[in-house]
Amino acid sequence: MSFPQGLNEMYLRSNVQIPYPLTPEEKPQGLTNWARPHIIQETPQPGGTIMFEIAQGRALFEQSRRRIAHDIEELRAFYVFADDAVDHFLTDHRAFPNVLREAIEPLKTSFGADKVFQLQVSTDEEDCKMLYGIALWRDTVRAAALALDHFVETWWLDHMTPDTTELAFIYRISR
Repeated sequence: MSFPQGLNEMYLRSNVQIPYPLTPEEKPQGLTNWARPHIIQETPQPGGTIMFEIAQGRALFEQSRRRIAHDIEELRAFYVFADDAVDHFLTDHRAFPNVLREAIEPLKTSFGADKVFQLQVSTDEEDCKMLYGIALWRDTVRAAALALDHFVETWWLDHMTPDTTELAFIYRISR
């Protein structure tokens, strides 16, 4: 036999009597199960609801994990990942894959369709992480700066959000 846990469960059981009589001063105000015993229904088994919520949570987690993996694989078609830190960073920052996917055409327009774009995570001495979208550039510094300015002014400033403060676009001169 199981014993009720607390007064609420005790009152919800139909075969349990109120342990003391309620005087008019003690009677609860408003619509309660004490005042209207006819609205009491069978209570579900506590484990059933919890098990359903756990199963639902697991399914949502698995769906989210598959979506993240798909988004990351999609980005590999457009960017070179510097290392596994990029995968971990993108998994932790769900707003970034969409922004990076949308940025590829404006990047190509600004830097050139033949340019290679790399994603790299940098960590500072305070363990703050930043994701860099790097245009690998083989021309002059001046030309790279002009291309970056064009990208920032025509696209990036309009798409920056509080969710993307840990994302920056830069260029790297490589000869």
